Amino acid sequence: MPSDYIKDLIDHKQRVAGYMRIAADILLERVVGLGDILPYTLETSEPVTLMFMIDVTCKLKRDKYGAQFQLSPQVNDVVQNTLVYLAQSKDTSPCYWLADCISDLFQRAAVHDNSKFSPEEYNAYDQAFPELQKYAYGSEEFKAALAKIQPALQHHYAVNDHHPEFFKSGISEMHLVQLIEMLCDWLAASERSQTDFERGLEMNKTRFSIDTQLFEVLTNTVKQIAPEKLNEHA
Repeated sequence: MPSDYIKDLIDHKQRVAGYMRIAADILLERVVGLGDILPYTLETSEPVTLMFMIDVTCKLKRDKYGAQFQLSPQVNDVVQNTLVYLAQSKDTSPCYWLADCISDLFQRAAVHDNSKFSPEEYNAYDQAFPELQKYAYGSEEFKAALAKIQPALQHHYAVNDHHPEFFKSGISEMHLVQLIEMLCDWLAASERSQTDFERGLEMNKTRFSIDTQLFEVLTNTVKQIAPEKLNEHA
């Protein structure tokens, strides 16, 4: 029989994949419905989500970064990182760059957290799992339980770029597709946690020094792919 840890890990991967599929479907709607004909600015009635920002960044790349937007330093860093990410594509139009992002999301969903099956991580997480389940995310007890598996945790961060800890400068070094996977990971984790999503998101804002504009983009993204997560205190 599989251990409780394995069952929980597989369940988590499925939940993350479900949220990432929703994000991919939203991007696919942009490819099919909008094509490459509409101009985009951040002065829009549409909520600015991570998926919307991918579309905007594709247009920026096409226009050789000619458009000007009012971005915070952190969001500007993320956009610039995404432009570098898109530059790896062999295709030459925003629709194809969007398709590359969609493909990447599905690939990331398939391999999400697979390192937890590795010898560097499996035994430590398996043994710590019962204790970690006892405590709320962010509590001192939860942090103490994580401290006991630091080698496995550090290995996990080192090989999974949807974690801000993967990067020396954290979120400011991430691109938009990585941020989507990060957010979907947080959404799925909240469903197995004693800490509700909204509270966890606020905690992560402080933990990872997320600025006001990027936090708003993340919140808008949640409103689009999992609106029920922001009504938990209603």
